[in-house]
Amino acid sequence: MKKRLTLWRVLVFSLLSFTFSTAQIHTFRLNVFTPLPQLDFATFAVTNDLQGAPTVFSVEILPADIDIIVEGSFEWKDVGEAGFTPFTSFKTRPFKSRTFFNNTLGSEIRIASSTTNRDRITQALRKGKPTGNYILTLRLFTDTGTPYIDPSTGQQFVTSANLEFLNPTQTLEILLPVPSTLQDVGQVIAKWTPVQGASKYSIKASLRRDHRTSLENALSSGQVMINNVDIPGNQTEVNLRNLLSGAEWFGGQEVVFQVTAFVEGPSGGQSIYSNLVNFYLKDANTMAYMTLVGNIVSVLQSLPGGVIPQNLMNDFISGTLQITGIKREDGSDMPIAEVMALFNYLSQNPGDRVVSATFNQ
Repeated sequence: MKKRLTLWRVLVFSLLSFTFSTAQIHTFRLNVFTPLPQLDFATFAVTNDLQGAPTVFSVEILPADIDIIVEGSFEWKDVGEAGFTPFTSFKTRPFKSRTFFNNTLGSEIRIASSTTNRDRITQALRKGKPTGNYILTLRLFTDTGTPYIDPSTGQQFVTSANLEFLNPTQTLEILLPVPSTLQDVGQVIAKWTPVQGASKYSIKASLRRDHRTSLENALSSGQVMINNVDIPGNQTEVNLRNLLSGAEWFGGQEVVFQVTAFVEGPSGGQSIYSNLVNFYLKDANTMAYMTLVGNIVSVLQSLPGGVIPQNLMNDFISGTLQITGIKREDGSDMPIAEVMALFNYLSQNPGDRVVSATFNQ
């Protein structure tokens, strides 16, 4: 009797194990929310710890609690273009199947890798808001990275949706300051492209205290520095320092701003939004900036003689030559916090940390 009971337990356990191991995904569905014209570019920013992205789509994966990986890609076709080109893509780390929203990606569901088409993103940002058509495609994989096969078709689970945005008749682009550059506390010149028929422009600026916060969320929920100050429609350049709405800004802060054009017309007219631009405030008299200068000088002085001309070094030390921005090797702007951390490390770790240096005159 005891042997029969033991055999029965083993048989039951084997059946349970078999049932669990054969659980199969049967639903992989993408649902896009509307109205799309209200969306911004945070929609396409799939990265870890990014905050403030709007809820744009949901993904339904059934049954729940199966280990999976999802890969996604956005492709863009602007108005008047013939075909779609890659925009952004991402791949998650393994997670349990369930229904989730796009702004869960990067928080509860971690991102293993992502890519961006820098040229296309720059082109899109100049329009201020998404325009044209975007195709979002999602592919399902097992937790080991092999394609998850739909048993009903024998093909990999794939779901996609077309996101079509309204095309503004005019665009508004901020020309100055260049994104992510250092600007003087007392003078930040903002310049933008004119909009035909604009009766006025309105400028809003807010502080961005966390680099993980999207520019859109920082502008809407950060501390307001310029509170929708109106500028005459025939003016496309202004010193932002003169528009501060009570609160003072200081060296070391990051600011995000946007320009809105108002064009009068039927049904109340039209508002045209610019791209969002961020910049960092510097002040040659602040300790942070002087510390950065000191660390850079220390690194430059440790280089072999003749690499940096002495007159350039003297101008840099005296303040005649000031830092307006530092770029990475790929041409992208390096955030000021990253610059300060880099040169602080290099100044404290001399020797073979700097592999080579060249000076382009």
